[in-house]
Amino acid sequence: MKEIAASWVMLISLVALFCINSYIVTNVSESISEEIETVKTAIESGDTEKAAEIFSKSNGKWQKQIKKMLYIYPHKELDEIKRVIFLSDQYISSNEFETAHIRLSEAQYLLEALQEDEKITLDNIF
Repeated sequence: MKEIAASWVMLISLVALFCINSYIVTNVSESISEEIETVKTAIESGDTEKAAEIFSKSNGKWQKQIKKMLYIYPHKELDEIKRVIFLSDQYISSNEFETAHIRLSEAQYLLEALQEDEKITLDNIF
């Protein structure tokens, strides 16, 4: 009987950890994506100074959030997101806003893909 109880406790603990994991990735990804969207909107409207200002304010926060996620998620995926954000920073610094816009869209796509990979679905379990 103890074995069955222990098995249930472990199963419930695993499900809880999966739910927390999914919540964290969704919360962080959506937060970063919303801020990226703000930068992209500023670029589209032609307000490049505002875009650069928003990006520089948000970039430090993004890097901290991604660094925390490195404890939980595969480095390969997060390193790719960090690389794309770094390239966006370089393009914004050199006033290549169209290319930065494309890279920011790529970062949003990678964040959405990370969310999909971490959702609790049968496809992701089996």
